[in-house]
Formats: sequence, structure tokens, C-alpha cells
Amino acid sequence: MHTVSRAGARSPVTVRRTALAVAFAVSFVLALAAPGVRLLAQTAPTRPAAPVAAADADLTDSGATAAYRAGDSASALAYPAFSLALFRAVARQTPTANVFISPASAAFALAMTASGTAGTTWSAMARTLGVGTLSPERLGAANAAALRSLTGQTAVTLAMANSIWADSGRPFLPAFLDGTRRWYDADVTSLVLHGPAAQTRINAWVAHATAGRIASILSDTLPDSAGMVLLDAVYFKGRWRGAFDSAATAPHPFTIGDGRRVTRRLMSRRTPLLYVADSGMQVVRLPYRGGRLAMYVVLPESTQRLADAVARLTPARWSRWMQTLAARDVHIELPRFRLEYGTTLNASLDTLGMGIAFRCDSANFSRMLPATYLRRHPTCIDRVVQRTFVDVNEEGTEAAAVTAVTIAITASAARYVPPPVEFIVDHPFVVAIRDDRTGLLLFVGQITDPTQP
Repeated sequence: MHTVSRAGARSPVTVRRTALAVAFAVSFVLALAAPGVRLLAQTAPTRPAAPVAAADADLTDSGATAAYRAGDSASALAYPAFSLALFRAVARQTPTANVFISPASAAFALAMTASGTAGTTWSAMARTLGVGTLSPERLGAANAAALRSLTGQTAVTLAMANSIWADSGRPFLPAFLDGTRRWYDADVTSLVLHGPAAQTRINAWVAHATAGRIASILSDTLPDSAGMVLLDAVYFKGRWRGAFDSAATAPHPFTIGDGRRVTRRLMSRRTPLLYVADSGMQVVRLPYRGGRLAMYVVLPESTQRLADAVARLTPARWSRWMQTLAARDVHIELPRFRLEYGTTLNASLDTLGMGIAFRCDSANFSRMLPATYLRRHPTCIDRVVQRTFVDVNEEGTEAAAVTAVTIAITASAARYVPPPVEFIVDHPFVVAIRDDRTGLLLFVGQITDPTQP
């Protein structure tokens, strides 16, 4: 990585046009939110940028060297393939709309859920998460190391919390519950899940875990079939390593997803940043205080459709960017933005290969419930729901996410009762009266016209 002199030493790289994505990187690259928000204006008249400040020149590496790895356990997982695959699957559903998800929250919630599965259900969920070679115990240990590393920071606020809400009276295996406490530091609560009291308590936990940024995850009371709700919450608040000057923020044309031109307020800075241009896209790294977490803005060429750029966002390409980011003098213009987003992830996760976990007739949750109980009460994932919040401004970023996995425990399938045979005597017929002990036919005849008195 070469050293860049102060402003004036070379022409700055100007980062404008329509942005593809934002990703918060946490030492092992993807953590709080996958790419998905459209950001930068397509064209811009020349105007003065905020001056370069000495504190802005935080050129900490992007995770490619030992400077990042030194502080973290080698066993910590980044879920790179799952993170980008989930984002691509969700973005395909609404290709011109805002999308803002947390792959990290989804991964921890699903990993916690997967620890209760076995057989082909475990294999499918592990492959979807990209951890197919690990046992549930090794995955749990790796996630425990990741959570310790993530939440042990002081330069920013990063809190991650897990909880399990188990319907009382269900025979959940102690080994499963103990494992979620050990590996995910999960709060385990037994209660009657069906009714407004459980809805209120779960939503209160969500609001507390996200500093009030996400008020609820359950919009209605849970159905009678709900046996468990597993929650993962992430809350992040960080100040930029070098803040944007609010005096430099100004209205600017912005091309939105459907091609219309609108006016949005863009922040402006000129400063040394890590930057790479590759495959028709520009990438810039905006570090938060402490240098470990950063926002990555990925900007496709103005002639490239956003959906095409998203489809090319693969782990190999992302890794190459992280390895080749280099210090450049950058003039960046970035919109302020604030949004709330919510989605159900069932269809996307089915597409990624874990559909078996949603089918009660084939899912195997024998690490969560006794096999004898499961034979009478087939169990599967009912819904995976995620809600997020993000606010990006001149000072920094605040973001939150909650993922809820609801487990359905059904009654055993009813014995198949075939429909009755249709026997409608509405035309001529034969009739007989028989002694069934001896077989003697007492009477026999045909009725062609059932005359009636």
C-alpha cells in the first residue's frame, strides 16, 4: 500500500454516481448489514469539498493483513458466502427498492436454530450457512469466539444479544438449551407463547436490545402451533474516523431506482481513503473510530444496472477488493440516509438450500426435542423475519437489526380417512335377503321401478 500525500499532491479520485451498496465490516469483513442501499448521485456539478483533516487519514488495512487478525480468534467465522448470497436473494425480490439486511444477525439466529437439528436438516442448514464441514459443537465454539471479539470494543458501540422464548410444557432438551446459553450467551425464558403477554415481553426485549431503534418484531400474537422463538439482535453506533463537515452538505440531483431524478442532500469530504476500482465498480472504505469497523461503499458505473451489479457481488470478488484496496486521495459525496426495513426470509433461505427446515413432514429437530415427542408432534421452522434500522449522517452511523426464527410444533398428522364410496341407488337394481350363517338366499329380485305407497 503506497503512501498518499496531502491534498494537492495528486488529483483526487471522485466518488459520485449511483451507489450499489453499504457493508459494515468487522475484522472478518461482513458483520452488521449487507450491501443494499442506493447511495451516491449519478452526476454532480463541481463544488468545493470539505478540507482534508489530519484525523481523516485512517488507512488501517481492510482485513487482508495481520493487523486485523491479531486481535481476533482464528476460529471466528465471517459467513462471507452466506452473507452475499442472502443479500443477492433478497435484492432479487425488489431490484429497484431499498434493501438493508443484517447477514450477521441472520447467521447467528440460524446457527443457534441449527444446533437443534440433525441429519439432512443439519446438513442443509450448515451448507446454506457455508459451514458444512463443522459439527454443531465446533460451530457453536466458533460463534462464541466471534461474539466475544465483536462485542469487546470501546471505540464504537457494538452490542449483540440472543434470546430463546420457549413455550412452557414442551419437552425441550436441556442439552440444546444449555448449548445456546454457552455458545450464544442466550437468555432462555419459558412462558406461554400464545397471547398478548408473550408478544409484549418479546417486543420489549427487542426494543431494549436495539436501544429503541426497533420497537417490535411480532406484529401479532403467536399462533397456537408456535413452540419457540429464537432471537438475535445487533445494535451499532459509531462515529466516523473523520467526520463530514455539515457545512459542506448540499442538495444534489440523485437518480433513484426507477430512473427518476430527485434531489437529495449529499455530504462531501476530500481525504485519503482506501479505494479500489475493479470490474466496472469503485469501492471505498470509510472507517469508524478505532479503525476496526468500516462502511464500504460500492459504486457501479452509471451505465450498469443495479441488479446486474448485485448479481456480480460474489465472495471471490469481495475478497479481491479487500486484498487490493490501496490508499488514494478521494473526493467522496455521500447522501445522508435513514431507513427502516423489514422482510420475511423464508423464500430466500429456501432458494439457498435449507428448504427442508421449513417442512414439518421432513425436518429433523431431534437435538431440540425428544424423538418420541417429534413422532407425535412434527416440528419445523415456521418463519424467519428480520427488521433493520440505519441512520447515516455527517457524524457517523447508527444501525440495528433483529432476526426472529419461529419454530412450529404441530400435532401428529391425522390418520388418513378416505372419502366415502358413493352408492346412490337411483336406477334399476338387484336386491337379495340372505341368511349369512347358512348362505341361504331367502329372497332375490330386481327393482326397476321402486313403487311407493
